[in-house]
Amino acid sequence: MPIKTTYDYWAGVIVYKVIGEISVDDIIDVAGKKFSDPRFSPKMSILWDLTRGTISGLDSKDMRILARSASDAWKKVGGPDKIAIVAEQNIDFGLSRMYSTYAEYYSIDLRVFRSVTDAKKWLFDRSEKVTY
Repeated sequence: MPIKTTYDYWAGVIVYKVIGEISVDDIIDVAGKKFSDPRFSPKMSILWDLTRGTISGLDSKDMRILARSASDAWKKVGGPDKIAIVAEQNIDFGLSRMYSTYAEYYSIDLRVFRSVTDAKKWLFDRSEKVTY
Protein backbone atom coordinates (compact mmCIF):
# COMPACT_ATOMS: atom_id res chain seq x y z
CA MET A 1 0.00 0.00 0.00
CA PRO A 2 1.40 3.42 -0.91
CA ILE A 3 0.74 5.02 2.51
CA LYS A 4 3.31 4.87 5.32
CA THR A 5 1.91 5.43 8.82
CA THR A 6 4.02 6.83 11.66
CA TYR A 7 2.86 7.46 15.22
CA ASP A 8 4.55 10.20 17.22
CA TYR A 9 2.96 9.59 20.60
CA TRP A 10 4.86 12.34 22.40
CA ALA A 11 3.89 14.95 19.81
CA GLY A 12 0.38 13.53 19.66
CA VAL A 13 0.41 13.13 15.87
CA ILE A 14 -0.26 10.37 13.37
CA VAL A 15 1.54 11.00 10.07
CA TYR A 16 0.32 9.39 6.86
CA LYS A 17 2.95 9.77 4.14
CA VAL A 18 1.52 9.04 0.71
CA ILE A 19 3.80 7.57 -1.96
CA GLY A 20 2.39 7.52 -5.50
CA GLU A 21 -1.29 7.54 -6.39
CA ILE A 22 -3.85 6.41 -3.82
CA SER A 23 -7.53 5.54 -3.98
CA VAL A 24 -10.51 6.15 -1.71
CA ASP A 25 -10.25 2.55 -0.53
CA ASP A 26 -6.55 3.04 0.34
CA ILE A 27 -7.40 6.06 2.48
CA ILE A 28 -10.35 4.46 4.26
CA ASP A 29 -8.41 1.25 4.89
CA VAL A 30 -5.31 2.92 6.33
CA ALA A 31 -7.23 5.52 8.33
CA GLY A 32 -9.48 2.83 9.81
CA LYS A 33 -6.54 0.75 11.04
CA LYS A 34 -5.59 3.38 13.60
CA PHE A 35 -8.57 2.50 15.79
CA SER A 36 -7.15 -0.96 16.51
CA ASP A 37 -3.55 0.23 16.99
CA PRO A 38 -2.47 0.36 20.66
CA ARG A 39 -0.48 3.56 19.97
CA PHE A 40 -3.65 5.38 18.93
CA SER A 41 -5.36 8.00 21.06
CA PRO A 42 -8.58 9.69 19.84
CA LYS A 43 -7.16 13.13 20.65
CA MET A 44 -4.12 12.76 18.41
CA SER A 45 -3.79 15.18 15.54
CA ILE A 46 -3.36 13.83 12.02
CA LEU A 47 -1.03 14.90 9.21
CA TRP A 48 -1.60 13.64 5.68
CA ASP A 49 1.56 14.31 3.65
CA LEU A 50 0.93 14.23 -0.11
CA THR A 51 4.30 15.74 -1.08
CA ARG A 52 5.46 12.43 -2.63
CA GLY A 53 2.02 11.18 -3.62
CA THR A 54 -1.21 12.21 -5.25
CA ILE A 55 -4.97 11.98 -4.95
CA SER A 56 -5.42 13.20 -8.52
CA GLY A 57 -7.51 10.16 -9.43
CA LEU A 58 -10.24 11.16 -6.96
CA ASP A 59 -13.22 13.43 -7.59
CA SER A 60 -15.82 15.45 -5.67
CA LYS A 61 -17.92 12.36 -4.96
CA ASP A 62 -14.87 10.69 -3.41
CA MET A 63 -14.26 13.75 -1.23
CA ARG A 64 -17.84 13.56 0.09
CA ILE A 65 -17.44 9.83 0.77
CA LEU A 66 -14.20 10.43 2.67
CA ALA A 67 -15.66 13.26 4.77
CA ARG A 68 -18.71 11.19 5.70
CA SER A 69 -16.55 8.15 6.48
CA ALA A 70 -14.26 10.23 8.70
CA SER A 71 -17.21 11.77 10.51
CA ASP A 72 -18.83 8.39 11.16
CA ALA A 73 -15.56 6.92 12.45
CA TRP A 74 -14.72 9.82 14.74
CA LYS A 75 -18.22 9.94 16.23
CA LYS A 76 -17.55 6.49 17.70
CA VAL A 77 -14.36 7.48 19.55
CA GLY A 78 -14.28 11.28 19.76
CA GLY A 79 -11.64 13.57 18.27
CA PRO A 80 -9.37 14.12 16.47
CA ASP A 81 -7.73 17.29 17.71
CA LYS A 82 -6.75 18.67 14.28
CA ILE A 83 -6.16 17.31 10.78
CA ALA A 84 -3.67 18.86 8.36
CA ILE A 85 -3.17 17.93 4.73
CA VAL A 86 0.01 18.93 2.91
CA ALA A 87 -0.35 19.15 -0.86
CA GLU A 88 2.24 20.86 -3.04
CA GLN A 89 0.67 20.07 -6.42
CA ASN A 90 -2.27 22.23 -7.51
CA ILE A 91 -4.59 19.29 -8.25
CA ASP A 92 -3.94 17.73 -4.83
CA PHE A 93 -4.28 21.08 -3.10
CA GLY A 94 -7.59 21.79 -4.83
CA LEU A 95 -9.04 18.35 -4.06
CA SER A 96 -7.86 18.63 -0.47
CA ARG A 97 -9.55 22.04 -0.14
CA MET A 98 -12.73 20.48 -1.50
CA TYR A 99 -12.42 17.75 1.12
CA SER A 100 -11.89 20.37 3.83
CA THR A 101 -15.16 22.04 2.82
CA TYR A 102 -17.04 18.77 3.19
CA ALA A 103 -15.21 18.01 6.46
CA GLU A 104 -16.23 21.41 7.84
CA TYR A 105 -19.87 20.37 7.41
CA TYR A 106 -19.15 17.51 9.82
CA SER A 107 -17.29 19.83 12.26
CA ILE A 108 -13.90 18.32 11.51
CA ASP A 109 -11.08 20.82 12.18
CA LEU A 110 -9.05 20.39 9.00
CA ARG A 111 -6.76 22.70 7.05
CA VAL A 112 -4.74 22.33 3.87
CA PHE A 113 -1.16 23.55 3.51
CA ARG A 114 1.55 23.73 0.86
CA SER A 115 4.38 22.78 3.24
CA VAL A 116 4.92 20.29 6.05
CA THR A 117 6.50 23.06 8.14
CA ASP A 118 3.37 25.23 7.99
CA ALA A 119 1.12 22.26 8.71
CA LYS A 120 3.13 21.30 11.79
CA LYS A 121 3.09 24.88 13.07
CA TRP A 122 -0.70 24.84 12.93
CA LEU A 123 -1.00 21.34 14.40
CA PHE A 124 1.17 22.26 17.39
CA ASP A 125 -0.42 25.67 17.97
CA ARG A 126 -2.54 25.14 21.06
CA SER A 127 -3.69 28.77 21.26
CA GLU A 128 -6.75 28.06 19.14
CA LYS A 129 -9.75 26.67 20.92
CA VAL A 130 -10.69 23.29 19.49
CA THR A 131 -14.41 22.47 19.41
CA TYR A 132 -16.16 19.28 18.47
